[in-house]
Amino acid sequence: MKDFIVSPNPCNGTFSLSLTNCQEQNFIVYIFTISGSLIYESSISFAGSGSLQLIDLHNLPDGNYYIFLRGNVDFFTQKIVVSHQVVQPAY
Repeated sequence: MKDFIVSPNPCNGTFSLSLTNCQEQNFIVYIFTISGSLIYESSISFAGSGSLQLIDLHNLPDGNYYIFLRGNVDFFTQKIVVSHQVVQPAY
């Protein structure tokens, strides 16, 4: 089973993406507002299963967002909550 994890969630706009049990390493990450507006797009690579990618979007206003991770074969999605009241753990 392939797992796509966004942590922490809720966050203050800075979070990590983790992907496990997946052969693909190169993805495009898209972040959309709840109303469907694209606000972020970037190519990312995972060095291996379980590796982390840090995303820093601390300037996002509080709210709900959708993260889509698209590879050549695999596609993942997660909902994320941004709240600047959240205490962020150190990475």
